[in-house]
Amino acid sequence: TACTPTSVEELINFDDIQLYPNLASNYVNIYSEKYQKIREIRMFDSAGNLVQSLKMTSDRMEVDLSRISNGLYYFSFIETGGNHVTKKLT
Repeated sequence: TACTPTSVEELINFDDIQLYPNLASNYVNIYSEKYQKIREIRMFDSAGNLVQSLKMTSDRMEVDLSRISNGLYYFSFIETGGNHVTKKLT
């Protein structure tokens, strides 16, 4: 007996998320039309330490970086199904 899928869930990918400006100082903007699929955003420093965890409640958000040291950071966008996309911010 063959199994036929009734639907295919479209996952978020690297190009679905915009993170700007890169070379941020006081803030960074995040934009995604697929924000409803993003369960959580985790920000890590270059050593892999969790800096902050965020919830995306609309297609655009601004993240305050004024209290964070300059450096290299990674934003991990975690889908409701557990898949994730990671973007680098300097």
